[in-house]
Amino acid sequence: MDYRIFGCPVYVLNKDLQDNPSSAKKWAKRAWQGIYLGHSKQHTHNVALIYNIKTSHVTPQFHLVFNEEFTTITPGNVNNQDGQLDKLFQK
Repeated sequence: MDYRIFGCPVYVLNKDLQDNPSSAKKWAKRAWQGIYLGHSKQHTHNVALIYNIKTSHVTPQFHLVFNEEFTTITPGNVNNQDGQLDKLFQK
């Protein structure tokens, strides 16, 4: 079992492409973004539970790409959080 970072962004292959890979259109969107919530206990070890941001549903998914290197703040400004908040909420 591969452990992943809880809450990291995940890109899930669209259902049409999962079922029939030859049905891909050149400029069609191929994936949707979700949030990783852990592994499913009801499925095999490589099936993850993904929260769909648009539908607010949690579903087991297999065809995934994890973005575990995401950050919410820049590493160089960790000690300057007040300065970042001031920039965010400028009038």
